Amino acid sequence: MESLLRIPGIQQAEPFYFLDDQAQSARSEVLVHPAHEWAIALDLPQFFWDRIGLGVVDLAGKLCEQYAIAPPALVMLVRYAAPYDDRYYLLRFVHGDESIFGGFTFIGPMRELLEPEQVEELLAQVRAGEPPQRSFRAIKNPLLPLTSRK
Repeated sequence: MESLLRIPGIQQAEPFYFLDDQAQSARSEVLVHPAHEWAIALDLPQFFWDRIGLGVVDLAGKLCEQYAIAPPALVMLVRYAAPYDDRYYLLRFVHGDESIFGGFTFIGPMRELLEPEQVEELLAQVRAGEPPQRSFRAIKNPLLPLTSRK
């Protein structure tokens, strides 16, 4: 996490809380780069996907609201850390938009494993101060504009 905190423009968001597989409170650290509209939830054990899989819908909405990120522009990653492996997943949603209550709504969370080469390329980009590729956007719908609310 320390190396990610050195990325220019990155901020540590409030921790994200969810229930683990034993229905106990668990948490994830979340880093966000508001200017480049990407976020990463860190150090989740692999088996938590079922629980956090539903929670990422809430997390995505919360990040868009708090950091003025347009849902179609959001890039959302999850880093799972295991003793034998370190994996990054790109989170995708079927749809994301402003809700009728003034917040943001995302539906249909899915995760896509990034290959080690993709992770290296992505981390090189963000460490160099560049935004992630457009192909990493959380919502894959060519009809939605990729503009920010800023």
